[in-house]
Amino acid sequence: MSEEIILTKNNVWDYLELIPEERFKAKCKTCKTNLTYTNLSNFTKHLRTYHKNHFASRVEENIENSPDTYYNEEGKCLICGGTVQQEDYSRHMKSHPTQEVVYYVTNKTKEEYCTQTDVFDLKCTLNNCNKRITCYITGNTSYHISKHNKASELEKIDTGLIYVPNKITDVQDLWKNYTCDDRNFLVKCKFPECQFQGYYIDINLTKFCKHVEDHHGKVFAYEKQNGNQFPRMYFKYRNEEYSECCLCASYTSISTVTYALYYHLETKHPGTPNFHHTVSWGWKYCKKSNITQVECDFCSELIDIDVDLKNLNHHTENTHMKEPPSTEKAHEIAGPSKSQQEKKSKKKGIFKGE
Repeated sequence: MSEEIILTKNNVWDYLELIPEERFKAKCKTCKTNLTYTNLSNFTKHLRTYHKNHFASRVEENIENSPDTYYNEEGKCLICGGTVQQEDYSRHMKSHPTQEVVYYVTNKTKEEYCTQTDVFDLKCTLNNCNKRITCYITGNTSYHISKHNKASELEKIDTGLIYVPNKITDVQDLWKNYTCDDRNFLVKCKFPECQFQGYYIDINLTKFCKHVEDHHGKVFAYEKQNGNQFPRMYFKYRNEEYSECCLCASYTSISTVTYALYYHLETKHPGTPNFHHTVSWGWKYCKKSNITQVECDFCSELIDIDVDLKNLNHHTENTHMKEPPSTEKAHEIAGPSKSQQEKKSKKKGIFKGE
């Protein structure tokens, strides 16, 4: 029986090897990919908390003397993404709260103010602070390792190295061993003391996203640019001028740059995860209609979604292989199905017209 890999500081070096000459870089032992294994968010918070006056003073000075610091070559503001005439640079920057600009500056320059002292520790070098900060493993690194684990287990199934008991072949088979959540497409295992739950459909919503591409082009164009990545995964298209925060429904300019969205999430929704698995942006724009369809929020059309039972079969094969879920046992756990109840009712002749 295989278990999901939970990457921790105690086991991370079973899967990665350090790259000594590069700060906070490691190489995956399986595929040799170079990864940044440390998340510096703790250090960024340290800068904003203990050195906010230093950065605020620098921001105010730059706004007065060199406001072009906060614009790109096309004259776009690096804080909000708006296009500004050069003579209005200073005035426009004053319209942004100082701490919003500080957020951008600390995020952009954080690596300039620290030195690595251990594999997960660093020291703040700003103004001789010397504060030691402990950092975490990045979510992207954890996800990278988990992909290798899943690929390894699927390979074992494909090559017949794992016994396959009572394989689920269609949606109707699900109810033998799983219960469905009416609000979404999650099912929970019915076996005693088993906490497993999973999706039985294509969670990437491939068909629905194609519908959006074909019929709601402006929405698709908006999401095509990093719609699945942090922080834009928490914002959705509202109209040509505004996007909407999925957590609080507040509006922001559709041209708002990434750093301003970071600022909104950190100030309004602290603790929001800053990494994301491959769950589709399509979920922002639809809701469940029935067990195999979603309803589009824009046009109310019902869109079929593909059924994907590999994950559920993988769970059954690896978790309950010592006690295969026979049809009889499943019936005892789940109770009679609707079709079974109808058969019994027909035998008794209680249907109208009989």
